[in-house]
Amino acid sequence: MPKVSVIIPVYNMEKYLERCIKSVANQTFTDFECILVNDCSKDNSAKICDEIVKKNSRFSVIHKPKNEGLPKARKSGIDVAKGEFITHIDSDDWVELNMLELFIEKQKETNSDIVLGGFKTITNNFTQEYFFPDISKDILPLEYLFYAKCRNKWGKLYKKELYDNIIVPPYSMGEDAIFSVQVFSKLSNIFQIVTIDFLVYNYDKRNESSITNKSNSYKNYTEDPKIRCRLWVEEYLKSIKVNEKVFDAFRFYMIEEGILFNYILDNNNQYSHKNIKILYKKYYIPFSSKNILSFNTRATLWTFNVSIVLGRFYLFLRKIL
Repeated sequence: MPKVSVIIPVYNMEKYLERCIKSVANQTFTDFECILVNDCSKDNSAKICDEIVKKNSRFSVIHKPKNEGLPKARKSGIDVAKGEFITHIDSDDWVELNMLELFIEKQKETNSDIVLGGFKTITNNFTQEYFFPDISKDILPLEYLFYAKCRNKWGKLYKKELYDNIIVPPYSMGEDAIFSVQVFSKLSNIFQIVTIDFLVYNYDKRNESSITNKSNSYKNYTEDPKIRCRLWVEEYLKSIKVNEKVFDAFRFYMIEEGILFNYILDNNNQYSHKNIKILYKKYYIPFSSKNILSFNTRATLWTFNVSIVLGRFYLFLRKIL
């Protein structure tokens, strides 16, 4: 049995797929299997998958009979994975050649359930590095999930058993958060999570066809798939009866990445003042740790709650200054 199962969902990624596959095939740690899940690609992605399977015995491919979307494609890979551990890679990204080696070394050293690696976010204008913050003994696993911004599944190593009885996300956009909150909720101790101070994953946002690069205008925030997944997470937290500390961390998640990023700073979205006020009242007002938010975040939220025009004027002033 392989030590690690690498799962890569594939849909119309012929432009990027070979780069991704090459970064896995040339790993310094070789006790792995790589499961490619072709979700009925219409380009040459299926052919590329078949060619690597012929050349490398560590690779296998699942050709799905019909397109079912990213969450079910990932789940198809999880269902057949034989490894003790699982790691996820998006087919338009690539990883450092020592990623698996660093993961396994840290896991052996700490006997952890989840290992978090640093990553680069690459856009047309800049490259940004991110390392996960140190883990405090006084924080719960789900709190860390929200505060440390580690909802994306990629760039991490998971014990396979954490995926037992997982609910397949009903949405393709934001599905990472739905998977991750279920996985982290199974941890009883924060020290089941460890971090490594190495950049191991390259998150390429230059792919214009990527789900995360698609934006639309919605009259009501509940129609926006970027928010619907977060509302699903909120209901899941209620269903497992988490404490108030976790809910406060979820409010932080909604403020930083829900209200602020998706509703205010995303210029492709035009939301009504009514919707912004609803979100402000529901998540910002009861948030008990406002002091951890930057002044700019608090000022932006406050001005947009007063008036969208005032909020945009504030952002304009900040840009000038």
